[in-house]
Amino acid sequence: MKLNLKIRSFPNPTETFIVHHILGLLKQGVKIKIYTNAYHGMATFVHTDEIIDSQIDKLVHKNLKVKKGMSKIFQVLGLVTKPRILKYAVKYYIVKPQWSLKPLYNLYNYRDFDISLMCHIQFNTSIKPLIDLWAIGFINPKKILITFHGYDAFRLNEEVFKSRYSEFYKSCVYAVTVNSNYVKQYLVKAGLMEEMIKIIPMGIDVSMFNDLQAKPKQDTIIKLVSVGRLIQLKGHKYGMQVLKILLDRGYEATYTIIGKGLDAYTNELKKEVKRLGIGEYIFFMGQKSQKDIKDILFESSIFLMTSTFDDLTGRQEAFGIAALEAQACGLPVIAFKSGGVPEVIVDGETGFLVEDRNVLEMANKVELLYNDSTLYHAMGIKAREHALVNFDNDKLIRQFIKLYHLND
Repeated sequence: MKLNLKIRSFPNPTETFIVHHILGLLKQGVKIKIYTNAYHGMATFVHTDEIIDSQIDKLVHKNLKVKKGMSKIFQVLGLVTKPRILKYAVKYYIVKPQWSLKPLYNLYNYRDFDISLMCHIQFNTSIKPLIDLWAIGFINPKKILITFHGYDAFRLNEEVFKSRYSEFYKSCVYAVTVNSNYVKQYLVKAGLMEEMIKIIPMGIDVSMFNDLQAKPKQDTIIKLVSVGRLIQLKGHKYGMQVLKILLDRGYEATYTIIGKGLDAYTNELKKEVKRLGIGEYIFFMGQKSQKDIKDILFESSIFLMTSTFDDLTGRQEAFGIAALEAQACGLPVIAFKSGGVPEVIVDGETGFLVEDRNVLEMANKVELLYNDSTLYHAMGIKAREHALVNFDNDKLIRQFIKLYHLND
């Protein structure tokens, strides 16, 4: 089958699951055309042999490059001499008055958009400019599937959905997918029809973990690890407090944090390290390739999923793919009961769930696993089995393809 895939910007280092989704579709023989508002080039992405062989770059629809100075004037004049673009440009500016020339470029870039093909929009925030082009009658797609990943869902409420999106959904969108039941229930409250929402998580590439086995024994040093952007929602400071508790109890322990964020928040975390006096036991690794992350996970003891809620918005973690990858490496996961995270962990079997921001209970669970090698080993085996069996990207891709065919 053929498929249009729409993504706001591509590729993004923190959205490797999108690349794996594309690779999975290609493996199943799906022919893809990628539309994106901002293409960064595959050179910005950490390559694997599979990504290089897939030649994803050739699948991307290249937008018209905006020229500068006098060249831009001639470029714009060239666009408005095209009858169809001029006709709908007038409508565009009437419906959405603005000084920007972006409508002209949107019309040109989507002039050959094939509405007969299935279109999968990754993130509801990627819906523009399709929704604008539909509003003026330039395109009228009827086969749209939209996947929410988390933050895009939390931008919606009943008023926003009704005023901005409801008519487009009624006309063009036949199904919505989400990573977790947590996100599904949020969207239902925002006004989406429950029956149109399907739960299909983004999976993990199990081939990356086939050469690993569950760790046979506990390390002498407790090596804690977390993976995630350095933002308040991810709760890294609570992992630091867990480390401090363990050190105060006399354990040898370290805490490795993989990910990067804005300098301001990174500095806040470093101030917390200084306040706690744990500088020599904590390691900020920055952004790493998936191979490097896998290697670090396998050398670690326990994964801390410290995601909590955003102090300003109340937003919580939608899913927890980092926790799945840790389990695929045979690591028990200790996580806060926050958002959709409990849906990726089997409490008491592949790890432990503790109350949100309860660092004392999280430290107690770390201590329990450290002192019970039998439990630690059993959880590692269960964790790996749980991740590889239930979240295999290839299996989940087949669910997506089945959903694509529902609207044939």
